[in-house]
Amino acid sequence: LYTNWEQDGGRQWETFLADELPNWLAANKGLAPDGHAIVGAAQGGTGALTMATFHPNRYRFAGSLSGFLNPSNTYTNGAITAGLA
Repeated sequence: LYTNWEQDGGRQWETFLADELPNWLAANKGLAPDGHAIVGAAQGGTGALTMATFHPNRYRFAGSLSGFLNPSNTYTNGAITAGLA
């Protein structure tokens, strides 16, 4: 989902979405750096909820459209693993 990839330093998705993008938008587009919403569909919805959980000061609202609400159970059927392949 939206995590920093350990084996590839170039794919730091959590850092980009939670820090770099909001800070850039604040500096260049006049948006507040905090209090935003994050929404996603399917695995993106799970990622949105996870991001809001780990960055509560950054996101005031999170929405999930058909996302996994209990991602720890999806490994038993391989859903997330298959989606990341």
